[in-house]
Amino acid sequence: MLFVQNFFVLLNSNRILKETPEKFEEFIGMALEMYNNTMEEQLFLQDQGVSFAYTDTLDFQSRRDLINTMLQWREEHPRPTLF
Repeated sequence: MLFVQNFFVLLNSNRILKETPEKFEEFIGMALEMYNNTMEEQLFLQDQGVSFAYTDTLDFQSRRDLINTMLQWREEHPRPTLF
């Protein structure tokens, strides 16, 4: 919620938007979606063996690069099947 408020103040300070309940709800939804996407990425990386504590320190682009590298690695080096 603090992120949304700070983001909203930043936008208003640039006089891009005026505060309206609809825009505020839209920004809350956008922030929640960003948070959920970040959590999903971190859970995927944790499932691949990367610690949550480490991924929590990464910025968006670094986390995306790590995921893309992980996906490329798994494509080239598939896990062996047990059966």
